Amino acid sequence: MVRKFFVQPVQPLKDQYGKAHLVLQPQQIFSFLVWNTNKINAEVVIDTMGSIKQVPAFSFLQEVSVSLDDQYPFSYFDHYQWTMAKNLYLPQKKKFSGVKTGSIYVSNTSQVWHSKNKEPLIYIPKPAVASYHPVGNQQFELLTVNVHMLNMINTQRFLHELESLYAIIDQHQGSVVLAGDFNTWSKRKMSALLDFSHNLGLSEVAFGPDNIHRLSKRQLSFVFTRGILVHQTQVLTSVTASDHYPLLVYASII
Repeated sequence: MVRKFFVQPVQPLKDQYGKAHLVLQPQQIFSFLVWNTNKINAEVVIDTMGSIKQVPAFSFLQEVSVSLDDQYPFSYFDHYQWTMAKNLYLPQKKKFSGVKTGSIYVSNTSQVWHSKNKEPLIYIPKPAVASYHPVGNQQFELLTVNVHMLNMINTQRFLHELESLYAIIDQHQGSVVLAGDFNTWSKRKMSALLDFSHNLGLSEVAFGPDNIHRLSKRQLSFVFTRGILVHQTQVLTSVTASDHYPLLVYASII
């Protein structure tokens, strides 16, 4: 009863709005932002994105907070298509939270889902969003997967959650970006995640020592790619509104 007073689960419905007009082209350099915003106000997230020299072509956000009275604040960005998977509602604050993927590039389709298991203490599943973007006139698509993995679970359940991602990525023939907060609080989970990515032919994007949780000093956020050439990476350490630093990547389709 007390738990429901503070946090409530919501159904994994796809909340989609905005319209992208551009088609991603082969060898075209694009940027993407990966950031667990830790439920800070949407206006702060929008201001942070706007402060980047060029608004990222893709945004992979976790723990995004949107108000019950204004669930579409990110429509501030013109020609940006958004897909959100909500997983919880905070009744006292009248806010939803979840994972949100945005892009200036057209998406053919997208899907959202919740984790098979629930996070201990609050008994809420974690969300994910997968989007498929056409690349030029070619037959293949870019698959992006935005994930927020469960926290406070054992390695076996962690592996179980990774299995739900495996089929989606394994059957995809084109390029892949897998990004998010994987909550790798232990060496075993870190090792399991790296083995998982290796088995799928994914390469970890390196950010250097600054890619850490601001408080725990552990690496929790990751980016993995396949069929992608990474040109530059950056950890935005000047942004301290969340307990996670935003990660910025410049890349192109091989």
